[in-house]
Amino acid sequence: IDCFFNKYDEKFLSISNERDVILDNLIKSHILVDSDMDIYFKYPYILLFCCQKIAENCNNSESFQIVLDELIDKLHMEESANILIFVTHHTKNKLVLEKIQNCLCLQFSQAKEATLNKNELDFITDFLNEISNIVLEQREIQKERDHNNENLDYIENSELSLDESNDDASSFVADINRLFKSIEIAGQIVKNRHYDLTRDEMSGLSVSSIDASLRFLSCFLEISESSKDNIVRLIHDNMSKNPDMSSQAIKEFAEKAYLYLTYNILSVTIQKISNSIGAKEADEIYEKIVIDKDTPAYLLVRLSIELQFKKNINMPLIKDMNKRFKDNVVCSRLMREFIVHHLYMFPVEYNMKQKIADILDIKMDKQRILENSSRGGQLLDFNQFKA
Repeated sequence: IDCFFNKYDEKFLSISNERDVILDNLIKSHILVDSDMDIYFKYPYILLFCCQKIAENCNNSESFQIVLDELIDKLHMEESANILIFVTHHTKNKLVLEKIQNCLCLQFSQAKEATLNKNELDFITDFLNEISNIVLEQREIQKERDHNNENLDYIENSELSLDESNDDASSFVADINRLFKSIEIAGQIVKNRHYDLTRDEMSGLSVSSIDASLRFLSCFLEISESSKDNIVRLIHDNMSKNPDMSSQAIKEFAEKAYLYLTYNILSVTIQKISNSIGAKEADEIYEKIVIDKDTPAYLLVRLSIELQFKKNINMPLIKDMNKRFKDNVVCSRLMREFIVHHLYMFPVEYNMKQKIADILDIKMDKQRILENSSRGGQLLDFNQFKA
């Protein structure tokens, strides 16, 4: 700090007499942190300065390309991903867009995109048929938002822990990290540069992001189905230490836990795609993509983007999806859960809620809600597996 103020005073008008005020303001604004031992940056702002330096040299195509290639090679690491996100803010160089799109095309390229058609999901359909129906409760919106933010913080911290513990670029975890960092960066480009990207460029980035994620889902579903016995056995072995459960109860629990895990990955992945790539300004792009692709997976992504970014209920889309998913239990359940989550998060007129509940055959059972609340129970059987 002494060095900074001395060098600043040598080059610019002196500010040393305001030193305490400046530092106090920087601490109050959470840029700096004052500990007992030292003053330090609260966040890794060095990444921002690094990005500015990279962006300044973007006209030197050879050196710029070398830096981009190195960052993309290490995209599974949080630091590289953050630098690339900042770089997209500081330069409009088309090379960044091309490199990111090419990176997406290479992710899980050995697989075909999951469509989430009924035949792909038969192995978890019976499980969903056994669990209780979704019930639309009356909840306090602010509490739901606070709870949702806590979950997001937990997920972010989990991702950081995975990132820090994994520096092997060839591992499966690194592949997943690289995929989701790639779609986050592609989403930042779509969100922040929608005004100067062509329709083809926005569509290309969006399709590349969604397709890469669906290829991951395809790999996951294949691994999950083929490894079912091993996964169930692993869960069973861990649960067998519980003296309060019979062998049969442990077996049933292990099977349900495996199926819940599989279903949950489907839900989280679709929402991750939507949250990363979605932007209300690009709605016409997503609408055209869904028409061109015409798969249940793309329909769910479109619905999730609508709910997250436009924050409204697209009744024609919901009616169409409800009809399309009539025989697809898994996609029907995902659709209903996305919509119910939206109703908990945003104010919606009671009449509209009732209309939606009627279309989707969702109960609005106040008595059951009160009974459940009084005994501290959970409406969804899924919750017993969350631990």
